[in-house]
Amino acid sequence: MFAATPEEVLYGYGPLGVGVVALAYLAYKMFIIILKDRDKAIADRDVMIQDVFTKVLPAISRNTDVLEGRQDLDRELITAVKESNKQLETNTKAFDEVRYALRHGGQGNNRVGGT
Repeated sequence: MFAATPEEVLYGYGPLGVGVVALAYLAYKMFIIILKDRDKAIADRDVMIQDVFTKVLPAISRNTDVLEGRQDLDRELITAVKESNKQLETNTKAFDEVRYALRHGGQGNNRVGGT
């Protein structure tokens, strides 16, 4: 018999059939675009995961090693700062005593008689 494609059958319905064919074509194109976007997103995700394993994790590991190596140096530095602060306090007290002695210590000896 006569074989007709689905589009030809829909065209037989007039403007409604033409609208359905146009809508089906647009839906097909949108479906293709969505599939391409999905494939690109999957590829981007795979690249990102690869970067995490090849770049990020090794960098974190090296950073941890450096920080562990610095712990002893940091402890020594903290001890030196504490000793420096103690010495600063001692020097400040000594200078304050000398300043006080220079200002007030000589006044009683400079009086010549009288009140």
